[in-house]
Order: sequence, then structure tokens, then C-alpha cells
Amino acid sequence: MNSRDKLRLNMLSSISKMLDEKNKSSLRDLLKKHFPWVSFTPILNWVPEQAEDIYWILIDLERIAILEIPRSSHNMDDATVDVINVNSYMRKRISAETKQNLDVAIELMSEHLSR
Repeated sequence: MNSRDKLRLNMLSSISKMLDEKNKSSLRDLLKKHFPWVSFTPILNWVPEQAEDIYWILIDLERIAILEIPRSSHNMDDATVDVINVNSYMRKRISAETKQNLDVAIELMSEHLSR
């Protein structure tokens, strides 16, 4: 199994765990609050900061949600949510790993939407 196949499996596993209603997840709750139609959410990047966790999540084939979830508060009103276009994200200086994550996420999202 090559690294791209492993990335696909890891991404699918994390999507499944995150969306599982049995698991308590601030990230899932925030996604459902702001994007209730979303049923497939590949995480492109995650940066654990001291005061918050920042996630970049593909919400459809054209948009990425950037969610900042404070660690000190469980109040979803304290979180921030921004949305950027995939093309804008690609124009930023992103690492090769992040680029590969985006490529795989788009591939998985396309497969999911074509079902």
C-alpha cells in the first residue's frame, strides 16, 4: 500500500469517526451548526494551537471551511468559522503534504458525490 492509499484510508476513517453521533465532538457540532447539509467532511489540515484548534475542512468541491475552536470554552458561539474558495486556498503557499491532502480530499469528495 502506497502513501496515497494510506492517506485515503486515514481520511475516510477520520471522517467516519468525526461524524459518528456516539462520539462527542465539538468539531462535528460546529460543522452541523454552520453546514447542516454536509455529510462528508475530509479534514485537510489541523493545527493544535495553545488556545484553540484550527481545522481546514473540505465542505464541497469548491469551498473549504476554516474552523477555530477555543480549547477553554465549550460554547460554540466562541468558535469562528470562515469559508474560502478552493482556488484561493491553492494560491496560498501550502506544503506538498497539504496539497496532497487536498488532492485526495477532492478525489474522495467527488467519489462520494457521484454515488
